[in-house]
Amino acid sequence: EVEEFCRTEAVVVMPRDHPLAAASVITPGELVRHDRVATHPRSLVSQQVDQLFRAEHRKPRIRFVAPNGAVACELAAAGLGVALADPFVAQSSGAAGFVMRRFRPAIALAHGLLFPSWQPRSQGTAELAGLLAGHGRAQAAALARRVSRGSTPRRAQ
Repeated sequence: EVEEFCRTEAVVVMPRDHPLAAASVITPGELVRHDRVATHPRSLVSQQVDQLFRAEHRKPRIRFVAPNGAVACELAAAGLGVALADPFVAQSSGAAGFVMRRFRPAIALAHGLLFPSWQPRSQGTAELAGLLAGHGRAQAAALARRVSRGSTPRRAQ
């Protein structure tokens, strides 16, 4: 069973001194002029981004394909291209010196908890799930505010 607790939007990750860092919102038209670090083609973010670029008849300049979003964010922070990523992944990637900017059209990302359908949830599991979901919603809201303001992300707490 899947229990969604919040949604975020994919963000563009880049070094603080990247030319796109001055923008508050980045579009596919702006993104195609810059090298990109993509995640593997089976990732949910890559699938949605690729579909968007195909629909707009745009061809991105993919410089590297990373095995996951965290590595893509680390490569982007190092200046090897920009990455489209889940803001939770970007914040927790371990990369330093990067900024996140909003991407439009928005790419929605669902976050949830998975539970085995063949067994009932204990009271402890239900309480822990409630705490995790509440913390996740609070972190998602804080991230959205920071991205909207254009401020640098803080480390996950």
